[in-house]
Amino acid sequence: MSVIDVAISQVGTKSKGNNNKYNTDFYGHMVNGDAYPWCAVFVWWCAKEAGEDCVPKTASVSDILRYAKENGCFEPRGYMPKIGDIFIHQTKKESHTGFIVEVDEEKYYTIEGNSDAQVSRKSYHLTNYQLVGFYTPKYKNPPKEVV
Repeated sequence: MSVIDVAISQVGTKSKGNNNKYNTDFYGHMVNGDAYPWCAVFVWWCAKEAGEDCVPKTASVSDILRYAKENGCFEPRGYMPKIGDIFIHQTKKESHTGFIVEVDEEKYYTIEGNSDAQVSRKSYHLTNYQLVGFYTPKYKNPPKEVV
């Protein structure tokens, strides 16, 4: 099963505050507080479940970005993403991440955790001002086209 197969299987999984299986697996216990951003943890969890070790264990989007750059796997805005790439959004106040599952000439389509308090499918224009770029992991089992 690829990382994208795992992510697709999670669409619709809701989170009540921080009480979700992704945080429990990450920390080994439930996390207190309602404002914990878990999108990066979701990316790590999906990779772990797929048997991939190319996604760092982190709860920080900035750490994923740093890891991608340090390992020569970062593509800046303007790159045409592929299925399985991990998008990086950042503003001055917040950041967000998730998986690319489809791309066309104008948009990229995603599966992401911590989106409307659940795992959601979303789409963004390739010109999205929040887009910094993409982490292009070297998967052992690369994702195939999503049907």
